[in-house]
Amino acid sequence: MPHQGRESQGQEAGAAGHDHALNPVRLRRDADIAIRMIDPTQNALIARRLGEAPLGLFGTRSYIERRGRPRTVADLVEHDVLGFDRSDALLRAYAAHGLRAAREDFPVRCDDQMVYWNLMLAGAGLGFAQVLLAGAQPGLEQAEIGLRLARLPVWLVLHEEVRGNARIRRVADCLAEALAARLRGG
Repeated sequence: MPHQGRESQGQEAGAAGHDHALNPVRLRRDADIAIRMIDPTQNALIARRLGEAPLGLFGTRSYIERRGRPRTVADLVEHDVLGFDRSDALLRAYAAHGLRAAREDFPVRCDDQMVYWNLMLAGAGLGFAQVLLAGAQPGLEQAEIGLRLARLPVWLVLHEEVRGNARIRRVADCLAEALAARLRGG
């Protein structure tokens, strides 16, 4: 959420933001505040659910001009859809819509979210992404094909030990307010 970070920049002396990609199963403390798209299950965390982030199917303008715009779920077989390598999340999503797919059906596969995102931005294929993020990219277009996709839960997470730190609490409250408003469409 780079826009929220810029808006609150300088409001709290000594508060620094980082854009580290965190492994969701990591147990050690890497940040005072984190935004997570999975339900937090670790002990010693304070979590606030902010809303849900809808997902969509996106491609670059150049990919769509080159390969055509898919109009239906059935059209996906004629397209390069970016997939996951070890994760079966996409295979399960396809199966939930009555589609048969195997890993080999996805010409480019990776499990790293930043690599996946950059492959999509480079026009390597159609990709699934958060509507708020992908919709803000000028070179990406959403392909509306009637596919009902899950929504990701969005959590603001703090470590229990920083609960009493007023500065961190104010930054967390500012982030929570701004992000919740964006998720509601504001």
